[in-house]
Amino acid sequence: MEDLLAAAAPSEDRLASLCERLFNDKRDVELAALGQVAWPTLQANGRALVFLGRSLLRAGRAEQALAALERLQQIMPGRYEVDYYLGIALLRLQRAADAYSLFSALAEARPQEHRYRLEAGRAAQLVAFGGYGAMPPDRDVLPEALEHLQAANALAPKDFRAPRELAGLLMHLGDTSGALEAAEAAAARAPGSAAAQLTLAGTALRIGRLELAAQAADRAVAAAPENDTAKFTVRFLSHLGQSKHGHAGVAHLADAAEMDVADISRCLQQVDADWMRFGSMQPNSASDLAEKRGFEWAGGIVTSAGAVHHEWLWRRVFLLELIDAGLTPSDGGLRALLALAHKHGAIVEPEDGPGQRDGVGGRVLLISQFGARKFGGAEHFLEQMARLYRDLGYEPLIVGTREELEGETGDVNGIPYVYVGSGPESLLRLAVREEATITHVVSGLGYEVLTGLRFLRGRLIFGVHFWREIFYHPTPSPGYYPDVGIGAEPRPEFNSILRRFDTTYVNSKFTRDTLESSFDLRAPVIYSLPDDEPITEIDPASRDEVLLVNARSDKGFDLLLRVAERLPGRNFVTIATQTERRFAEEAITAMGLDNITVLERTSDMAALYKRARVVMVPSYHFVETFSRVVIEAQRHGTPVIGSDRGNVPLLLAESGTVLQEDPALWAAQIERLFTDEPYWQDQSVAAYENSARYAFAQQRERLSQIVLPIQQPILVGVGSGLGNIIHTTPMLRNLAKRWGRPVDVVVAGDHGDLLFVVSLSGIVNQAFLIGDNVLERRYDTVFLTHSFGAMTPRFSARRTLCSRDWDVFHPNHALHEAEFNLAAADALLGVPYDIDDVRAPYCGDLRWTVPKDRLVGFHAGSKDGVWATKRWPWFAELARQLTSRGIPVASFGTPDEAIPGTIDMTGGNIEQMATRMLNCSQFVANDSGVMNIANSLNIPLIALFGPTNARTRGPLGEASAALVIDKPCAPCELHTSLRTERFLAGQCRCMSEMSVETVLHALLNQSAG
Repeated sequence: MEDLLAAAAPSEDRLASLCERLFNDKRDVELAALGQVAWPTLQANGRALVFLGRSLLRAGRAEQALAALERLQQIMPGRYEVDYYLGIALLRLQRAADAYSLFSALAEARPQEHRYRLEAGRAAQLVAFGGYGAMPPDRDVLPEALEHLQAANALAPKDFRAPRELAGLLMHLGDTSGALEAAEAAAARAPGSAAAQLTLAGTALRIGRLELAAQAADRAVAAAPENDTAKFTVRFLSHLGQSKHGHAGVAHLADAAEMDVADISRCLQQVDADWMRFGSMQPNSASDLAEKRGFEWAGGIVTSAGAVHHEWLWRRVFLLELIDAGLTPSDGGLRALLALAHKHGAIVEPEDGPGQRDGVGGRVLLISQFGARKFGGAEHFLEQMARLYRDLGYEPLIVGTREELEGETGDVNGIPYVYVGSGPESLLRLAVREEATITHVVSGLGYEVLTGLRFLRGRLIFGVHFWREIFYHPTPSPGYYPDVGIGAEPRPEFNSILRRFDTTYVNSKFTRDTLESSFDLRAPVIYSLPDDEPITEIDPASRDEVLLVNARSDKGFDLLLRVAERLPGRNFVTIATQTERRFAEEAITAMGLDNITVLERTSDMAALYKRARVVMVPSYHFVETFSRVVIEAQRHGTPVIGSDRGNVPLLLAESGTVLQEDPALWAAQIERLFTDEPYWQDQSVAAYENSARYAFAQQRERLSQIVLPIQQPILVGVGSGLGNIIHTTPMLRNLAKRWGRPVDVVVAGDHGDLLFVVSLSGIVNQAFLIGDNVLERRYDTVFLTHSFGAMTPRFSARRTLCSRDWDVFHPNHALHEAEFNLAAADALLGVPYDIDDVRAPYCGDLRWTVPKDRLVGFHAGSKDGVWATKRWPWFAELARQLTSRGIPVASFGTPDEAIPGTIDMTGGNIEQMATRMLNCSQFVANDSGVMNIANSLNIPLIALFGPTNARTRGPLGEASAALVIDKPCAPCELHTSLRTERFLAGQCRCMSEMSVETVLHALLNQSAG
């Protein structure tokens, strides 16, 4: 630069030489400045432009590089190298189609040049996947992408980049063995590349090759010791290995008291054991406890020895992590290390002790990638949660992990924030420094937080707002999840989050159901709601725009183009929220449209919603886990049209319109909202009403209901039949009422869809099916009801209490099964109950109200085998008698239990069946699980009993009645002699003796009363 300024008019050669020197010295900032100052001269200097364009690319200034390289192409046409770098600039700017056009031409002209084939393959992938949401995908070019990458791989057998790209593409195409072969080739070609080794680690993990993945991750750290991703991967894989292989014993280090921290660290690294004991060499009771219960979540275990707690074990990896994070002074020794571990670690204390309990209050870390920068819905959500935590008595701290912002601090709306590194060590240092009581993290950093904080005493909350932790990415891009729900592949490692986080919640019912179907957990819901807005009267005539909030292709921009083409007289507005504005404007120009305005990102969304006649939410390929936009629009009374995928149709079930991906349908509905004023008014009222259903004012209670249980976590085990489980719900309701907080529930049942039955907000926090995920979780107490079963699995809890150790329930017990469960909780947990509590069952979150139309429901079935004797054989005749009186009848249960002449409402899962039962005004059923559902919903019920005892398992609802066979031998399940020869042999026939007239009379009298 100095040379340039010293010369009034430098020659062309001198200018080119100066550019070359600055380029070779990597003085990219100075060369960029020179390009700006001397552009009138440089734009005709081909040699100078070569160095300027490449320097700008290296400096990350793709826009400026493109201008220089396009000018270079004009003055030096046909130069392969110029086209190559121009293609790189286009790729950096996400202009994948233009880049692919260049690279494919280069590959055709020079098919043996591996660089051209490599970049052609990369560009073709972007085209195939639509720039990962930025433009319409074109899957037809996938074979070309594969061909180019395979050619590049063969042409450059020492270059790791082509096989690294191939690994991701082949995995997407379902060729797992080919993907592993490619990843291994990349790692072998570049043993010193962390990127190549991490590709192998990720590929091996996905196909279950844990040891191979760990070896590759170790090499990645060796190649780049400061690489946070590499360090995180090593720790995370180590954690998965420990979970998989279980308890690995106890090691003893006798002379550690005399060592400094560095020596202790070296010794710990040489030990192959989960637990460490310092001092005495004798095995102690803490060792026995670790062996028997595992306590995979604990940093330490202490047991009683008389009046003093002095038998200790310490988690070896936890101690190493504290040292590696630099949390112990370099001149400190064992005493300082163990004091730190004791203060901050999750410690298992004796059953008769108080346990580690933190009251309400203390620091809460709210972690996302962008922190205080509102990049997306997650950041908005966490700022809202920070306000609510503050209202609950906590001290929130918003935490971001963007590398370029590390070290920045400040406050937003009075709430402090900080940016730290995303690696486990950085997160561990922050949590220890802040003495975090709760760490609340959302999708995107779940595994990082798990790996860094897994052994701390502070509680962990994970919010599922996106799919990153749950499913493998269905495309080569690790952050892109189009069309989730169509063949999504669950990530087995997500089980580690379910085991280690104290609560996992979801942001919608759609996400809840998706999670449950893959991981046997029914999670609590905290919606991703916008703040409430005051209702304001807005003149409909001023609403003259159709609004699409996000101009990404996968968010529906392509549909907007086709709709706008059909409605040239309507004004459309969209926002370049997560893509570049020019992409949208180029697409609009290409279609010759003049009725679409593209805005830059704005913070004043309210003004746009108030001008909008209708808001479009056509998220067909980006499947919305919630869709905050729907409720934001409805806060302002704006009607919404949405896609029929993801959570959008659930939000619009009682408001708005749900459509298929057909521009003609969308155009017709939009036009109606403009031309039919009464219809628009009805839709606007419905929008306001739906906004009220999703009022933000409810969020404080939702947050409270997941925070309260984790301070003293309790797990209740229930089973096994549907009726048995419903008989536990009065006890679950009573526990939550008396304790003032929900409990977790584990179900050991004979159906796969029983979690719905016990799940009720405010009563149950999380509901699990029995399995390793719940067995390894951190609980203060586990309480197993009698129906859970006779076997007691190994729970990772301070204490486990079994109802069967107190009393054994049987069909002739003095107490009804529902009251027996309440009495057991009273005896073992000290939770009293009132007689009214016995009559308070529930079935999920369903509420029955008297339907407008009369409908009598039937359940004519029961379990097979011995239980088939409970079936009343005259349901078909009862149906005929009712229908002849003009009373419609419907059958429920499994399809084979449908009664001829009735409306067939059989089939579906338990939740779907129970929801359909809400249409019934009365119900008639055998002694069965479906009968108990009807009773729990408080539907007027006639329950039919013969061989089984109605006194201990019959319906107790005020609207329920039991008809019982009145014979000396009934119920035969109670008779010592008849039980074997008649009941257990399946020979009881007394149900046929209950007449149709008896049941009909009871039903009609019940209706009349």
